[in-house]
Amino acid sequence: MTKAQIKAFILAIVAELTGIRCIWSHQNAPKPPNPYISLTLSPERSVGNEVRRRSDDSGVLDVLGRREATLSVGAYGAGAVETCDALWLNLQRPTIVDRCFSAGIAFVRADGTQDLTELLDGRTWEERANLDLIVTYSRAITDEPGTITEVDVTGELGEPDLVTPETDEAIVEVIISMKGVQ
Repeated sequence: MTKAQIKAFILAIVAELTGIRCIWSHQNAPKPPNPYISLTLSPERSVGNEVRRRSDDSGVLDVLGRREATLSVGAYGAGAVETCDALWLNLQRPTIVDRCFSAGIAFVRADGTQDLTELLDGRTWEERANLDLIVTYSRAITDEPGTITEVDVTGELGEPDLVTPETDEAIVEVIISMKGVQ
């Protein structure tokens, strides 16, 4: 799944669950009228090690990795705090979890809604709230390193030239053996 596909899915599901216009932050466009939601997806972090696997004998290698990012949901306008609280609850509905799973995305944790209501011009309050969600997803790329079809090995297998490390016999006893060698 590409970053653009991930962002498109997130934008659509947040807009559907809140019923409010959603935009990505940091756009060169005028601020929309209230109510609206502004989304920011942090740079992704790797979760664990990448998995490399071959699906067949073609020489194509799939490299799969789990990623995690913070999705900041900024709600503006009347009911902003309730909108953020309801969004997290809606993301936990089994039907929504199943849809997200099918898309390869999971909303795994919320850091709690923050009330950021602001006095704009000394007289008018604008309701604002923020909710940080931890979202995980898979990223995959393919590589074609080819396959090893033949290996030529020359040499002789014999007694290994190993030097026994110097140790205090009272503490450590080192036994070195090699299977198949007399």
